Amino acid sequence: GTQIFLEPGEEMTVKEMLKGIAIASGNDASVAMAEHIAGSEEQFVEKMNKKAKELGLTATVFQNPTGLPEKDHYSTAHDMAKMTKELLKYEQITKFTGVYEDYLRQNTDKKFWLVNTNRLIKFYPGVDGVKTGFTAEAKYCLTASAKKGNMRVIAVVFGASTPKDRN
Repeated sequence: GTQIFLEPGEEMTVKEMLKGIAIASGNDASVAMAEHIAGSEEQFVEKMNKKAKELGLTATVFQNPTGLPEKDHYSTAHDMAKMTKELLKYEQITKFTGVYEDYLRQNTDKKFWLVNTNRLIKFYPGVDGVKTGFTAEAKYCLTASAKKGNMRVIAVVFGASTPKDRN
């Protein structure tokens, strides 16, 4: 993930945080939002795991809000698809996940360009999210969603060797 360069004491809006998380995989923004929502990363992870149980995600356990590797932190493609289906109930989310590039602090001297690693957004009509990932353990991963007319599809890829293979 990307470091969005949150400096001590710096304030960002929720909209800016969501841009950083959805477009650029901003791990620092994910942690800051978790702390803001639940008081601490640990309390937020408890909420994540509670929600996973409520959604019937039987092969998912969270240890952090970023998705970075950690002992006993795991999920499956099937569970990721179910999470995505739930997320997409909040239609405004695609205003963040469906953006290929944007800026943070655009009208300041700290302008920061965000580029989405989900290249399908730019090159495949109808794709509006959701998230890519990479770790040495999981390799290149993608949870994609696309909408055409009244039909929505969700596709999940884990373990691709390269970003091109993932796409």
